Amino acid sequence: MATRIAISTKLQEMVKKYASTPALFFPPEDDSSLVRLVDEFIEIREGVRGGKAIIKGTRIAVCDIIADTWSLGNSPNFFRKQYVPLLDPRAIDAAYAFMLLQPEKAKKDYEDCFSYLSFPKDLYAQ
Repeated sequence: MATRIAISTKLQEMVKKYASTPALFFPPEDDSSLVRLVDEFIEIREGVRGGKAIIKGTRIAVCDIIADTWSLGNSPNFFRKQYVPLLDPRAIDAAYAFMLLQPEKAKKDYEDCFSYLSFPKDLYAQ
């Protein structure tokens, strides 16, 4: 795993609004709980969504979760109705953990998935 990046105000807002356990992120004593989440819920499989990071057992990519939450425009209820019936709620937390632990891969996947959009620069602290 890469070194954890600093969490931006925007990413804090996303986590507080959509994560099932926001306290994991503010700040953990170490990253072991975030690493365990990623190991349990995130995988990269060649041939599935073009090798993007996905929620295990699905085709839902981390970049999909970023796209659906970064604007904070979807209500938590809308978001949960869209994803939680398909996922363990901790999988959403794992997507945010992946963004913190693997920022370059998260950015690359987002830009590959949404080539017409730039990665939201305000997600990572400067």
